[in-house]
Amino acid sequence: MPELLKDSYNKCFLEKLAKNIKNESSNFNQRVFVNHCLNEPWLDLSLKERMKKISYALNSCISGDFVYKACLLTKVSSQFNGYTACLFPDFIEEFGIDNYEQSISSLEVMTKYSSSEFAVRPFLEKYPIKMMQQMIAWSQNSNEHIRRLASEGCRPRLPWGKALNNFKSDPKPILEVLNHLKDDPSEYVRRSVANNLNDIGKDHPEILKDFVAKNLGHISSDCDKMLKHASRNLLKSSDKDILKLFSYPSVQHLKLGMLNLSKNVIWGGELFFEFQVTSKTTIGLLRIEYEIEHLKMNGKYHSKVFKISENNIDKNTKSIKRKHSFQKRSVRKYYPGIHRLHIKLNGERVKSASFNLLASDQS
Repeated sequence: MPELLKDSYNKCFLEKLAKNIKNESSNFNQRVFVNHCLNEPWLDLSLKERMKKISYALNSCISGDFVYKACLLTKVSSQFNGYTACLFPDFIEEFGIDNYEQSISSLEVMTKYSSSEFAVRPFLEKYPIKMMQQMIAWSQNSNEHIRRLASEGCRPRLPWGKALNNFKSDPKPILEVLNHLKDDPSEYVRRSVANNLNDIGKDHPEILKDFVAKNLGHISSDCDKMLKHASRNLLKSSDKDILKLFSYPSVQHLKLGMLNLSKNVIWGGELFFEFQVTSKTTIGLLRIEYEIEHLKMNGKYHSKVFKISENNIDKNTKSIKRKHSFQKRSVRKYYPGIHRLHIKLNGERVKSASFNLLASDQS
């Protein structure tokens, strides 16, 4: 059985953390700290709950005021990396909200080794004007991790993070940050910009479309690629304006042959389908997607679009074979009954068919 993510916070990790703190602070009691963390109900805690327990143990076991603790942990944070090191920004988030200067200084350093994207969000809420000035400054930093923080930290809908409702309502203050980073030399940063713009597009599609229109084809191929990724939800929803901006042609010259698919799919199994696109001339730029309308418990349907491919095809035939899994997933629940499959070419539904999802005991 694979190790759970939360189990990366274990006794070995805690002892390493305690040793590194002891090297910087001689009066730190390693044993008390480790025992404090491992006390019940440690084994039952989730990843985030373990992180919080470590933060509170650090606050309890390190002597001194917040500034001392923050400086100490900032120094120690450089010895750790990855998601386990997110406990350092978490400490700042929990205990530093009333000490702006030290907190922001620490988060700037800590993000180089993990990410401070979650920890900055309470500061954006409490100090909106100062923090947006800081985000703009970070967007021009020489370190790519700090520049990414400028974008990722102010995403209106950051996954697993607290939504920033002020930016969901009015994302315009974010745009100056994104304009600094839209052609960043680091793809790592540009992908964050794309994700931020995609968040904005969920609430304000017109703002996203305006940003794309002003920049597409005017900056660089890297920027264009970023804008395409930023527009992925609008493309999947077949937004006519965004399809036009990215110059997707009409598909009137294309013909989609027989759509063959599984008529019955066992819950936990796979739907197989295949089709062929043909043209009397070369096919040209073609975005191929499929959309599944999932039957819900109330008898209504919920659609999900999946991209198959996108290419400039210099032939007159394109064959597709695909399978779609109905394996159990925590993020989606399936219900037996008639489901629908639609094939989309350049955002247009061109052929549809139905299939029956069987309950596992009907197999």
